[in-house]
Amino acid sequence: MRFTSILVYLLSCSACACTDRNAYRLLGGAFAYEQAGDPDAALEAFRGAVEVQPDDPYLRRILGRALLQREMYEAAVSELETVLGAEPHYLEAYQDLAYALSAQGMPEAGMGWLERAVREVGAYLPIQRQLVDLYLTHDRSEEAMALLTDVVERWPDETWAHFLLGKLYQQLDMVEKAEAAFRRSVKIEPDLGVAYASLGNLLYEQRRYSDAIQAYTEAISINTRDHASLNNLAWVYATEGTKLEMAERLSRRSLRLVPDSPTYLDTLAEIYFRAGERELATQFVRQAIVLRPDDPELMEHLRRQLKRFTAPNHGKV
Repeated sequence: MRFTSILVYLLSCSACACTDRNAYRLLGGAFAYEQAGDPDAALEAFRGAVEVQPDDPYLRRILGRALLQREMYEAAVSELETVLGAEPHYLEAYQDLAYALSAQGMPEAGMGWLERAVREVGAYLPIQRQLVDLYLTHDRSEEAMALLTDVVERWPDETWAHFLLGKLYQQLDMVEKAEAAFRRSVKIEPDLGVAYASLGNLLYEQRRYSDAIQAYTEAISINTRDHASLNNLAWVYATEGTKLEMAERLSRRSLRLVPDSPTYLDTLAEIYFRAGERELATQFVRQAIVLRPDDPELMEHLRRQLKRFTAPNHGKV
């Protein structure tokens, strides 16, 4: 009797091992089909692997991801919810599920799953970052602030969290905290040009022009193709009426990168006006107006600029 029980156990183990091998053989085939550019055969193989071994969370998550990549969002959600029902700590499944729900126009549901992941597991920064991005995208500033504050307290060297805190503080007009967050970002990661660029914008808004110039200069030294900082630095020089030749070079660099930007054309026009080149200033601001920017405030600004440049008394510099 004992021998029979052992034999049954060994046979069942052998059958399980065989099932696993078959499922993962199908999975390998699915990946091969993907690489060969046959998505239909790949999806059939992914589904076949799950049919062979339906209780394997990894196989189901891979199927869910394949459905997600094919924009079959409803089916992807079903698979991924099944995964998390079986394995509530499967962090990548939470991320995929949140993405699928957001793609279906249900971001609140996606946030709910990510919040559950934070409660279930906690210390997994990609989940926190995805949740923060969703909060910020959907104007959930209070929740974003709370989560980011928690992240920087627990992981004080996470550059992205300090940077996003800076952007959020700036949006909420908490200037000192925004500046501190941006400066903390570049202290941790000195080559983070986007933080210098954001710092420059913040300082310019506070009329701290010399500090803004320094920040924009750092941003450009890190990324010479940062057309926004090139334009912004040129604009500061233009409005200050200093280093106009350098301002022109910076402005033209930004326009080589983004030739049809009404904002950048406006900067070049302002530089020429400040330099006393009214005809060139008028030419470039007209060019900006012809592009018909979508922003009504920008269009109104350009019209005021044109009126200023063509005023009989030469406008005011």
